[in-house]
Amino acid sequence: LELKDDTYPVIAGQTISSNYPITPDAFDRKYGGYCGFVTGFESDLSNITFSTLFGNATWIYDIEIGSDDGIYITGRTQDIKGKFHISPNAFDSRFEGGEEGFVSKLSHNVSELIYSSYMGRTENADGLPHFTYEERCTDLEVSTEGRVYVVGHTDAPNLYVTKGAFDKIRAERDGFFAVVSPDGETLEYCTYLGGNDEDSITDIALNSSRWLYIGGLTYYNYINHDFPVTENAYDDTFNGGYDAFVTSFKGDSFISDPPSNVIVETGDGYANLSWDPPLFDGYEIITGYNIHQGFTSNPQNTHKIASGITSMYLNVTGLENGYRYFFFI
Repeated sequence: LELKDDTYPVIAGQTISSNYPITPDAFDRKYGGYCGFVTGFESDLSNITFSTLFGNATWIYDIEIGSDDGIYITGRTQDIKGKFHISPNAFDSRFEGGEEGFVSKLSHNVSELIYSSYMGRTENADGLPHFTYEERCTDLEVSTEGRVYVVGHTDAPNLYVTKGAFDKIRAERDGFFAVVSPDGETLEYCTYLGGNDEDSITDIALNSSRWLYIGGLTYYNYINHDFPVTENAYDDTFNGGYDAFVTSFKGDSFISDPPSNVIVETGDGYANLSWDPPLFDGYEIITGYNIHQGFTSNPQNTHKIASGITSMYLNVTGLENGYRYFFFI
């Protein structure tokens, strides 16, 4: 449930009623069993102002009202008979078997589909449908400019994670977090989020500073769980079975690629390092580079030799001939 203009209730969900109330100009008036629905009311609940069905074998789990009064919905669909509504320029227009999530936007009075896309991969390694995989989009938030932040969980090992993804490898069932462009045509960011067993994300919240807060459950049958926990976390101990978690992301800032075209020139007791900017900057202006030096390929076993470098060049001196050095930019 959401309030339109802070006054008018709008609800969304699923119905199996063949006579569910639908208004004359509804986008989808065709009942096909287990349909999603979006319905708006007068503030005193005396009348329905608009109402539409949405897809067959479709469950709507969350609804948001955008700053442009557009109605955003997310959930899951089994796409019975290929009847689910997908827009022409959707970032994912292919239903790959089993069950997939979706992200859709309707007009303010649900008379028009603005955009709609699947969200998920349910095919196996051979590219064929895998009917035991599933995705569910469980919650979403919308920024003032219409960017959609959506969360859920997936069984698929080949979800379309993007550059700068926090976690690119699925363990078992993992949570995921994705960002969809305001026009619904581009997946701007997508990452897994989980440990070495089952994880699910159920809720997301966005504040005015564009920090995102994500909540859910993580499961493992043993104590040595590897769900990512940050330093100084309120609770950094996994207690076995199911634990709840809360994770925060900066909603418009992500991990950048490493610098590109790194070149190392060596000589008698020195090394010259040069590089180009990363191909993906994480949607942030890069203000400088830190350089670490060590004797192994493990970046944890290094020390910082320069910080805030802006010239994309560094002359390193005082090196001993005959030793192997590793540099991290």
